[in-house]
Amino acid sequence: MTRRDRAAVTLWLVAVLVCAYWLVRHLSITADLSAFLPAAATRSQALLVKQLREGAASRLILIGIDGADGAALARVSGELARRLRGNPQF
Repeated sequence: MTRRDRAAVTLWLVAVLVCAYWLVRHLSITADLSAFLPAAATRSQALLVKQLREGAASRLILIGIDGADGAALARVSGELARRLRGNPQF
């Protein structure tokens, strides 16, 4: 590898690092589906979109328990509810 080749590779790596740094600094990721909603036309719609983005529904987690008979599912569901009630984070 010649000196000129090393300089080209080094310049290329610096450019990649600068691009990666810029991307990390300016990248904005949202995980809510409200980004796909149309712009709010009325105040009521604006309030609804705000609640979807920032309200209690934005922090809602839904889980499913399946794969057993009704009694076992009820027992597991009750145990999960009991544990969550006892956890101060919930």
